Amino acid sequence: MTTTRRDIVSGTVLGAAALGLYLYVSAFPVREGQSPAISPGFYPQMLAFFLGTLALIQIGTALRDVWKRRSLPTAAPSDTHMAPLWKDRRSLGLLLFTTAVLILYPFLMRILGFTITGLLFLGSLITALSAGHRRGRNGLLIVGITIAIGVLTYVVFRRFLNIPFPTGVLFRP
Repeated sequence: MTTTRRDIVSGTVLGAAALGLYLYVSAFPVREGQSPAISPGFYPQMLAFFLGTLALIQIGTALRDVWKRRSLPTAAPSDTHMAPLWKDRRSLGLLLFTTAVLILYPFLMRILGFTITGLLFLGSLITALSAGHRRGRNGLLIVGITIAIGVLTYVVFRRFLNIPFPTGVLFRP
């Protein structure tokens, strides 16, 4: 598969995922009397819109390259000796792990709530993505960073902005 075809396929998959995320978070509740801009689904919807825009740009750029190649009279394929798509198996594993965590995050948030899911999300990604830097990877440091980000997020959104976090079905009264 050529690079442009990969770009078209991955852009289409990214666009479909963005659309799915947008539709999923559209069902998040909106607090009465509050602006939709501070509802729990607003920022995930903005993220989905941003990802969808990037997908369209990726597809458009790939199609432009295809049209440029076709307009050249003697266009030789430029990517007959392509470099491998992944540097190594570890980088592919990190991509797949990160994608899986991002997909599971909204579903787990409905079950476990924002706080626990957020801590698990941050801790797992920091641990996985810092694995290449063995000397700098310290379990206590990762736990400290994860808790600090969680506390900061809680203080800013819950105390200053007065936005409640999803509690999850396991912790609802």
